Amino acid sequence: MLSRFLKGGEYFKNSVTLISGTTFSQLIPFIFAPILARIYPPDNYGMLGIYMAVSSLFGLLATFQYSSAIILAETDNDANGLLLACFGFTGLVALVTFVIMLLLHYPIASALSAPETAKWLLLSPVSVLFMGANATLSAYTNRIRQYKTLAMNRILTTLISALLSLVIGLAIKSELGLMAGYIGGQIIGTLFLLYSLRKSWPVIFGRERFNITEIKQTLKKYISFPKFVLFSEFINNFINYIPVFLLSKLSGPATVGLYNMSTRMLGIPIATVSTAIGEVFRQKAAKEYNETGSCK
Repeated sequence: MLSRFLKGGEYFKNSVTLISGTTFSQLIPFIFAPILARIYPPDNYGMLGIYMAVSSLFGLLATFQYSSAIILAETDNDANGLLLACFGFTGLVALVTFVIMLLLHYPIASALSAPETAKWLLLSPVSVLFMGANATLSAYTNRIRQYKTLAMNRILTTLISALLSLVIGLAIKSELGLMAGYIGGQIIGTLFLLYSLRKSWPVIFGRERFNITEIKQTLKKYISFPKFVLFSEFINNFINYIPVFLLSKLSGPATVGLYNMSTRMLGIPIATVSTAIGEVFRQKAAKEYNETGSCK
């Protein structure tokens, strides 16, 4: 199987495309890290880490994991219905997040011994909105095998994030630069995907496609994703963020900042290869399973 993979073919070509894009996108923060570390103290990175942890947990709920079903959908009509539903769920979860943060942003920050992070938690609904949209659009882009678009999305997201952090950090020495870089990268990456898929929107939003009854039937068909995948993914991510919450509570944002910087750098090699090959595999395996009943 490995020899067949290495000899070439569409699978190999698509994997290389994503690996190249992912590698370059991972190199950008690696290159900028020494410069940004001289601009921002560890506690600034800690506030960003706490913000990312809280917003990511809410962001994981954004699509109720129906975005994962887009790649597996048996028909294009199902995929289009799931995409529209994911947009609706994302907007709803972002709104609920806004209400929760409006009421509890300071208690949450205080519980983590980082009261200075409270004001930034008010922006978490923005991140949730674009996390859900990006996950949905990325899944759809993967389904239609636009891997160059996916690769460019990653490069653009990390590049914009790094540049905004650098420019704002040089002008205003505060955590504002890191926050603006993180959120700005999310926004620009999502807008890029929206623009890249512009030719698909007439089909997706066509009057014959936008059928509420059919969408409800599609959601029921793939109900296993919110029933099982959502819970497992949430628990898995929550466990990954436990060190952030504990370090914040016990040692403060500065320790969180050092922890986040180190884990991010150490995770680059694994993320570069496994993420890229995994995405191509999911699309190909789903297609083969739907056509032949096997993805061996």
